[in-house]
Amino acid sequence: SLTLLVGCKSVSGKTSAPLYQAKEIIIGKSQKVLQVARSAFRGNPDLSVAFKGKVIGLVKFNENTYVASLLVCSHRGCGVEFNKSNGSAETSTKASNISLGNHYYICPCHGAKFTAKGVVTQGPAVENLTTFITSSDDNFVYIHLS
Repeated sequence: SLTLLVGCKSVSGKTSAPLYQAKEIIIGKSQKVLQVARSAFRGNPDLSVAFKGKVIGLVKFNENTYVASLLVCSHRGCGVEFNKSNGSAETSTKASNISLGNHYYICPCHGAKFTAKGVVTQGPAVENLTTFITSSDDNFVYIHLS
C-alpha cells in the first residue's frame, strides 16, 4: 500500500502494482527522462513509478506502446488508483496486446474516473490526467519529463 500526501487529503493508494523506484537520466544536453526496466512489469499491465515524492502510473498496452500519467486527480489533487476490480487483463496470444477494457483510474476522494490513457470519463474532474511522452528500447521504457 502507498500513501500519497497531495491535494485535499491523504489518500492510501490500493495498488496491486509494485512501486518502482525510477532512475533519472539525461539524454542529450538537457532532456530529463525516467528509466524503467521492462522486466519490472512481471506480467502486469500497470506499474506505479515513484519519483521525487510523486507517483506516475505506467500502463503497457503492447510491447511498444506505453502511457505514463501523473497519478494526481485534476479536480482537487487527490491521488488516483488503477482499478482492476471489474475484470483482469487479458493477453492476446496473437499480438501480445493487453486488453484493458474495464481498467481505469479512479479518484477515491470524489469519484472522478479516467481511462487507462488518463482521459476523464466521469466528473467532477473536467481535465485529463497529466501525461508524459514515452519511448522504449529492448530493455527499458523511458518517461520523458522535459
